[in-house]
Amino acid sequence: MDDYFLKVFNPINQKDVSLNITQSWLNFTEKGQFHHKHYHHNSLVSGCLYINAKKENDVILFSKKHNLQNWKIQPKEENQLNCNDVYFFVESCSIVLFPSNLIHSVPPSNADYTRISIAFNSFPSGNIGYVDGRMKGIDFIKIDITKQKEYYGK
Repeated sequence: MDDYFLKVFNPINQKDVSLNITQSWLNFTEKGQFHHKHYHHNSLVSGCLYINAKKENDVILFSKKHNLQNWKIQPKEENQLNCNDVYFFVESCSIVLFPSNLIHSVPPSNADYTRISIAFNSFPSGNIGYVDGRMKGIDFIKIDITKQKEYYGK
């Protein structure tokens, strides 16, 4: 998760900011069950670790948000960059990390086994915003997840 955060967000103050898992939950998906389209509020990066999954059956689907700001231009050939939906096949020990505001879902399972996964959300801790340069102090916030956990008793 730290590698994803540093490569994707590439913060200027890499030693002063990190991601912390704030929530996690276990999913058991039986034959015929699914997870509706959704995204995660109050999280920056979400992820899923697959404990029991088979690549020939199990997928996570990522979808474009449908709003007036999304232009739809008919492509000559559809690919993962210009389509509305992208399927990622997963298997046991796969981990998928993605921006929490990305719409995702899991289609109904047709497998005769229980797909098991651990999903989680994360939030940054440290100095967030413009911490250096001419924009220093703009949209700046210091977040300390550890102190929040101590204060709220979690």
